[in-house]
Amino acid sequence: MPTALKYHDDIGIKNIDRRLKDLRNRWANEFADDDRVQVLTPKDERMHAGITSFRLKGMIGRAENSQLCTTLLSKYGINTNTQSTNSGWMVRVVPGLYNSMDDVDQFSAALKDILD
Repeated sequence: MPTALKYHDDIGIKNIDRRLKDLRNRWANEFADDDRVQVLTPKDERMHAGITSFRLKGMIGRAENSQLCTTLLSKYGINTNTQSTNSGWMVRVVPGLYNSMDDVDQFSAALKDILD
């Protein structure tokens, strides 16, 4: 644990925050004007770090969002999960500090492939 905390301190919380937001914005901005994808986490960076929820248009049920998560994992190797709110179910994307921009681009490509 001390090594992990030192690593965190060496990078710095501001740099970690910026990196997670950049990863999030890379894919979320890709779909900002795509009416087939509802990015549910606010764009305002004061309202998020890297975690962002989305759903495909009209897909508010648990089963269909769970199936989307299963497809992302089994076909593309991308791990996501579902979550529920008062407005229905959605898929949650959680980038890590270790993820690359290429990883995020692969997620965007996978989502576009699913949509086509």
